Amino acid sequence: MNPEKSATDPHTLEPAEVERFHTQGFLGPFSLCSPEQMAGWRTVIEAIFKPESRDRLPSMIADLNTAMQQGFGRHHDQRLLYDMITAPAIIERMRAILGEDLLLWRSMFFVKEPGEKRIPWHQDYDDWPIEPYLVVSAWIAIDPATTENGCVQLLPGSHRKMYPLVPTPDDVLDGFPKMADPSAFDDSGSIDMELEPGQFFLFNERLLHCSAANRSAQRRMGLAVRYIIPLVRILDPGDRAILVSGTDRMGFNTLVEPPAA
Repeated sequence: MNPEKSATDPHTLEPAEVERFHTQGFLGPFSLCSPEQMAGWRTVIEAIFKPESRDRLPSMIADLNTAMQQGFGRHHDQRLLYDMITAPAIIERMRAILGEDLLLWRSMFFVKEPGEKRIPWHQDYDDWPIEPYLVVSAWIAIDPATTENGCVQLLPGSHRKMYPLVPTPDDVLDGFPKMADPSAFDDSGSIDMELEPGQFFLFNERLLHCSAANRSAQRRMGLAVRYIIPLVRILDPGDRAILVSGTDRMGFNTLVEPPAA
């Protein structure tokens, strides 16, 4: 623990860390739980969501029930996942970046089996039905995330620009028909965000990120979670959010209760 942080609030961020997030577009890794505790959670996750039977990138808007079966938005019906992604280790850091009032918007499992294709450089905001684009995501490692099995790669500082899109080539995972134009940026300064199970990092909705093909014999499963503030209007009426901190003084969005314990 940083000795400068409050002993009663070990998960908050120092001003310098918040400034680094706004400068670099990401922050971490941090610990949500131990690898041993995540191993226990992984057993439950695999019982409620079978990664091997999923579609590549299910659409929550097109068919909510099917999408949830495939690993999209399971925090709405699984208390374990809701408790995991609203733990103080995440929420207190989100509050330091976004403020007191927070909505949990979306969650989605990203699973990369051995031999699976790469995900191209992209910015998340591109196809999101919200305005304004103001999202902080937490990416949580369920399995180990390594360079060999296709961990997330980040380009620090790239969130300060919106990049043109071009069609993707054949070696890209299904569900990504477009990508950021490679001629519009230099990725030589990118970093590999390797994570142990139970670790996570935070990133801005405009940060360029990608992941290589899984060249290992080990699956890579992660859970991406999206947090917004009440000022953000969710444009699709089928979408729902949960108030996880503070109050919603705007009333723009459909709010629902967390799943029962």
